Amino acid sequence: MSYRIGIIGFGIVGKSALNFFSHHVSASCMSQLPGYDIKEKMIQLRVWDKRLLGADELMMIAQANAEFVCGQNQTLSEFIAEHDAVFVSASVDVSAYLMYAYKMINELDLFSACYKQPVVGVTGSVGKTSVTALLAQLISGMSFLGCKRFKAHAVGNIGVGLLDLISSQGCDDLCVAELSSFQLELSSKSNVDIAIWTNFYPNHLDRHRTIKDYFDAKGSLLLAQKEHQVALLSAQLLEDDFVKMTSELLARVKSHICFFDATRSGDEFFQLIPLKDYSLLYINDGIIWYECVKDGVCAKQKKLCPVAFFPGNIFIANILVLVGALYFLGADFDFFSVQRVHESLHNESLRSYQQHRLELICSPNGVDFYNDSKATIAQATQAAVERLSHNKRPLIVILGGTDKGVKRGWLGKWLAGNPFVKRVYCFGQSCADFEQVYPMKTLEQVVESIANDVQLGDQVLFSPGGASFDQYTNYMERGNAFKELVWKKFGVTK
Repeated sequence: MSYRIGIIGFGIVGKSALNFFSHHVSASCMSQLPGYDIKEKMIQLRVWDKRLLGADELMMIAQANAEFVCGQNQTLSEFIAEHDAVFVSASVDVSAYLMYAYKMINELDLFSACYKQPVVGVTGSVGKTSVTALLAQLISGMSFLGCKRFKAHAVGNIGVGLLDLISSQGCDDLCVAELSSFQLELSSKSNVDIAIWTNFYPNHLDRHRTIKDYFDAKGSLLLAQKEHQVALLSAQLLEDDFVKMTSELLARVKSHICFFDATRSGDEFFQLIPLKDYSLLYINDGIIWYECVKDGVCAKQKKLCPVAFFPGNIFIANILVLVGALYFLGADFDFFSVQRVHESLHNESLRSYQQHRLELICSPNGVDFYNDSKATIAQATQAAVERLSHNKRPLIVILGGTDKGVKRGWLGKWLAGNPFVKRVYCFGQSCADFEQVYPMKTLEQVVESIANDVQLGDQVLFSPGGASFDQYTNYMERGNAFKELVWKKFGVTK
């Protein structure tokens, strides 16, 4: 008799699951599966996806002795019902099928049970990809106390499935995993050594339904941690809108909590934090400080490094996260230097992760064009505008995309109040979300209009503040389209 495993969704995660179950699964990992009996002689694999797969994907499934089931021929409910276990890709919403929750295998939980090396988990509404890629690169290039070196792997939403690491894990490996709320919402055993929560803004409410559901999905990353583990949290979670949810979450968390903030010092933190034991990361006079608090009193204070060690295109909040994670991993800050940091971050593969996030693509005729297509929520656009406003030069902003169930009207009003923003364009069907914008149907029309109006010294920021799915497959396609339009219009050689 065979044990039937269904794989739902055949993207990056589904492909890694197929490879894992068909080639590398061990008895200890199989014991994590619902109802599995070690006496089972055969695993039967089937893949379900609502889309028609390409020839290469079908060949991959055939080579694994698996079967493809198209969603056009069998409903997801029927597919789940006829399997002993189902592996669910995060992109697939299974909230309507929770009566089968006992059958569902969560990618993160399975990974946590089978991966034995240190894991850093990164979540948040914005900035996950940048932090994951930068941190993995820094860890691989740094020395740690005891002369230890790590080989760090960046995985998750940035292109590599978590399960791909299990079969090849070595004693010096370390995983830095970008984790979305979709991955976390069904997870209960994630158990990461360092949990990083970069920030929190309303997002994905078309799937999570309420802001509390979205918050709880993110918070599950902390709830599975043990006492010896660490959580790095943005102090933004202590603001009025979220402090009640944060306090309720922290009352259930066992791990050590470290808050970070680029604007508050230690004294300003004390009144905000509903804990007696915690630690802080903050900036004072350009220096990043770590402070440990016991019973409400500062028990330890340590100067880590200057902010200036890091390149100027990295957001300050992200720098705090990077330094904090390195500190808790045991980085040797006595040998930390601007040269070592820049050498660690000078990497061709890293540049691909930094694309589409405040990416300076060209400066024709004294005008800087920035591609920030990865800004898929309004707060990401706000952060990009704030960063470029420091240049004290006129700014033209391009909005667009879909709202994912989140109101964005406030962003148009906020931009109107920024003294450096001279004009705001919007393209697509969602321009009615904003006031005081120049609406256009396509991005090409926006670039044409800007070409006629732009002046020496202007900055042009393409930062939609919404998802790309109204006109593009993903934010990368959208960003590349913007770059091609600008290069062509202004005669820039790539």
